[in-house]
Amino acid sequence: MDEIIDKYKSPLFTIKKIREIFPDLSLIEAKEIFVIATSEHKSLSDYQGSLLPDVEELDRLVNESENKNKN
Repeated sequence: MDEIIDKYKSPLFTIKKIREIFPDLSLIEAKEIFVIATSEHKSLSDYQGSLLPDVEELDRLVNESENKNKN
């Protein structure tokens, strides 16, 4: 799996290649394999759950920046 990830660099191309090699895998299963192989997350659900705090922080920073520009 590491060879595929190293070769294709892009997550999208890597997931596509995983599905070509293992055609019985669903897109979600291929994404989960990629996430587990490239992060500290134990599942796709775990990974997706970790995104919300990052999105909330980004939203807060954008709002702060917009408020500073209004003053």
